Amino acid sequence: MHSSFRAKTNFYWLNLKFVNSLSLILIVFRIQPAFLLLLVFIGMAACKKSKDEEPPSISLTAPRNFSQYQYGQEIPVEGTIKDDRQLESVSIRMVDENLTPVLPSKSFSPDGESFTLNTTYSLDDVQMPSGKYYLRVSGTDGENETKEFVELSFVAIPKERTGIMLVTTPTANQVELVRVGNDLAVVPFKTISGDYSGSSTSSSHQYINVLGRYTGDLTSLSLVDASTRWTVPVISNTQVPYFENLDLNGELNYVSRHDGEILGYDAEGGIQFSALVDAFHYPEKVFVHNNLVFAQLQKLIGSGKFIASYFQTGVEKKRLEINFDIAGFGGLSEDELLLFANDNGQGRILVFPIEGTTLWEPGSVPTGSFRKVIPLNAEEYLVALDGTIYRYNYANNQTFEALVGTAVITDFAYDDALQQLVVATGNQLEIYAYPSGALIGQYSHSQNIEAVHVLYNR
Repeated sequence: MHSSFRAKTNFYWLNLKFVNSLSLILIVFRIQPAFLLLLVFIGMAACKKSKDEEPPSISLTAPRNFSQYQYGQEIPVEGTIKDDRQLESVSIRMVDENLTPVLPSKSFSPDGESFTLNTTYSLDDVQMPSGKYYLRVSGTDGENETKEFVELSFVAIPKERTGIMLVTTPTANQVELVRVGNDLAVVPFKTISGDYSGSSTSSSHQYINVLGRYTGDLTSLSLVDASTRWTVPVISNTQVPYFENLDLNGELNYVSRHDGEILGYDAEGGIQFSALVDAFHYPEKVFVHNNLVFAQLQKLIGSGKFIASYFQTGVEKKRLEINFDIAGFGGLSEDELLLFANDNGQGRILVFPIEGTTLWEPGSVPTGSFRKVIPLNAEEYLVALDGTIYRYNYANNQTFEALVGTAVITDFAYDDALQQLVVATGNQLEIYAYPSGALIGQYSHSQNIEAVHVLYNR
């Protein structure tokens, strides 16, 4: 009660002190209360008047709307940016049709009310695709911003093959990467310690990823200088593998682990997808379609297999038991997948309804096991069955057209720039014209070739 009374007394004393101080000011300077109030209103009006509501103006003379430029060119940017008070900054940037920036910004810090642009903007991104873009010129005075857009057409650098990467395993705990030029000249690229289970490449990001199994890490290497970009260390155990498989789907590398986890790594090694299967199964091959992640699951004990689908959150959507091994996937439609399977040494093709439970076979498959499947589009595929590469057409009565016949195929790749098939059989590298199947060239390596990757400039 006493403290409450003291608080109120202090409040009243402070208010009284403020009133007395204000009265003293009025008396000393002989200011009438009405005049003091007028001064307050004038100050408020002056503050309101000082607010800058006039945005900068932009007048461009170059480039012209609808101009066309190619990779490596410099866009001339000329014009004048003005403000009624003071310009704070001016910037130039290339954006796509969704106004998303695609190239770095070029900025200036003007000193005054007017700024004359007389510069160039570089088109130096080798990965930038052809299409319609906008050159955005922005000017700001700190409170207001003006943006001017100039529509441009961009022609990308032609896609060219820069070489072929061979993956070999000289020993059980060593991976050797060898680069083969278009003239079939061979240059050692990198040697990695550890065993091998898979690899992937991205020409748009200029990397090759190599995955171990029992002793090898997940290692990402630069295709430019062979330097290590990032790694995911293996947890070594001689009894069970740590890694199982590596599948590149779009921008993510999906790594299957024996402990039941599926992790999707982006180009910089960041984890963008994660799913935990369960305690009794582990994932093998992974495929992404219609924003769902599909995986073949294998029982830890026994021979039971499943195909499961997962949302992007990692939550399981559906699981269906199967009695075959999946060698490859295809996205037939939004609602269906094509499964290229091996069943007791013989290839099978099955249609898998994403929402259903009944699989069906559209037709028979030539004799042999699927070694690899490369989708050309939703209904056309290149498939390797033992020693023969076929072009399979689902829409055209499920026909198989034989393109290349050779020894048992270890791996193959399709070069869409040169229209060629790059094939590995044992220690032989063979290059065939597509679709004629004519042999163009071959190279014999000292070791068996585990995988081939076609490399491009973009």
